[in-house]
Amino acid sequence: MINVRHAGLADLGVLIPLFRGYLDFYGQPASEPDAGAFLAAHLDAGTSIILVAERDGDGVGFAQLYPTWDSLSLTSRWILYDLFVDPAARRGGVGRALVASALDVARDSGAGSMSLDTAVDNEPAQALYEELGFERDEVFVTYHHALSD
Repeated sequence: MINVRHAGLADLGVLIPLFRGYLDFYGQPASEPDAGAFLAAHLDAGTSIILVAERDGDGVGFAQLYPTWDSLSLTSRWILYDLFVDPAARRGGVGRALVASALDVARDSGAGSMSLDTAVDNEPAQALYEELGFERDEVFVTYHHALSD
């Protein structure tokens, strides 16, 4: 059975290896201290919600959500920014449970929507998101501008 719950600072020991796996997956490796400091800062400030998935007492995945606003719909919105399942636990419903719990967080807060991005070649994740009711954006194009040298 998969248990998904809100994580806190006491969960950093479980979260850091999962977060580093997520960063590695996207080609952005980080040291354990840097990854831990990032997670701790958001948990401490309350600027994100981190959900941790456990199976048989072991951390097998996490999701990180950020609240924001949607001016076009005049509502709040949540961004499901990070989602990672340990490779050994994939295809076992962990990702589905994390996304379902993230949607519950958004609904419970009264938000109007949730959005997410994923890599264009991450077809397994895209299939899961579409099964859960997410729709590919056909209206807007996303741009990024790095602010460092």
